[in-house]
Amino acid sequence: MLKKALATAALLLAGSAALAGPVGNYYASVNGQRIVVVQGNSMVNSWAAQNGCEWSINVYNDVRTNPAGTNCGAGAQYTLGGSYAGVNYAEEVGGYQDTDDSTTDGSFNYTVSYNTGAVIRTDRNFAGATTLFNAGSSSLGITYDETDNSLWIIGFGSNLLRHYDMSGTQLGSFALAGAVTGGLALDHLDQTLWVVDAGNTMQQYSKTGQHLQTGLTIGYVLGGEFDFATANVGRLPEPASLGLLGVALAALGLSRRKARAAV
Repeated sequence: MLKKALATAALLLAGSAALAGPVGNYYASVNGQRIVVVQGNSMVNSWAAQNGCEWSINVYNDVRTNPAGTNCGAGAQYTLGGSYAGVNYAEEVGGYQDTDDSTTDGSFNYTVSYNTGAVIRTDRNFAGATTLFNAGSSSLGITYDETDNSLWIIGFGSNLLRHYDMSGTQLGSFALAGAVTGGLALDHLDQTLWVVDAGNTMQQYSKTGQHLQTGLTIGYVLGGEFDFATANVGRLPEPASLGLLGVALAALGLSRRKARAAV
């Protein structure tokens, strides 16, 4: 009976693992011209960027974009459903430039300059820029990790994902299966990392570097994020832990049935 229960649990878990795509809603700016939203194995929403050239994106109860650099229009604010909120963000706010991705901890935004490697903190409106540390030129993708108040950063065309604390101390790194353009984002619901590779396809990794699955092909993406409002809300176990959880639940159920039968 125990072998049969474990085999059934394994089959159910294998079926769940075959469902590609993020658990939370992944917001990405495609070509700086259109915002798309991916959940599971589907593109569930998309809308045209209000001002164009809106590469950098972060999400916390709303969607905020910022232009990449000089003469690149302005950013904008949208509802999570894609309605323009009537708010624009001027280019080059705070005097930094060539930033193609951003992230937020709910109080501040974080971005990184492709030209200089400066990791920059701003307020939620992309103003009041302060340089925290330098991650090296060609750095582009960035996402915030609430579990240890840290940042994950990857370079354009690179396959090395780096992990930093807020002082710039490198906490670790691992190599991805292939080069990426950007779109680096942490799904706060299951604590996995997503990137968009050089073939415009979403790829999922654990924080220890295990490639977990391939998602949709969505286009040329530099900036991508999940809604930070989902941090610490209904968090799921990381994929590597799901198998052990399923086996444990199956065994627990079997032992309880045996105990009832013995009474």
